[in-house]
Amino acid sequence: MAMQLKKIERPNPMNRDDKRWYLTKAPGRTIGINEIAQEIEKRSTTSKSDIMGVLVNLVELIPEHVSRGDSVKLGDLGIFRAIVTSQSAPTSAEINANMVKNVRVSFIASTEIKKAIGGIKFQVV
Repeated sequence: MAMQLKKIERPNPMNRDDKRWYLTKAPGRTIGINEIAQEIEKRSTTSKSDIMGVLVNLVELIPEHVSRGDSVKLGDLGIFRAIVTSQSAPTSAEINANMVKNVRVSFIASTEIKKAIGGIKFQVV
């Protein structure tokens, strides 16, 4: 099935008076952990409850490790890691942990995921 795209008019970033048309992804469904577990169950010999247990533990463990500064690599899926931004200081002696402005989680898709997504077909709706 093709990914559906919609047309949207936005100002040109180089010239705000010039409006341009762009394509953006049309809203799709949100697939939850329960549906993923059901799909995995159909493809394996593992029960849905066992799969749910593994997925729930995975969701709990990723933030635990990322909050310690670890990167979590999930095989051919990708890597979760923390990105920290801070205020600056003129010298090393003046910088401290209180100067952290933001911490966010970054996901970097694996080469395999990027290749799979690279073959997507599109349909303008």
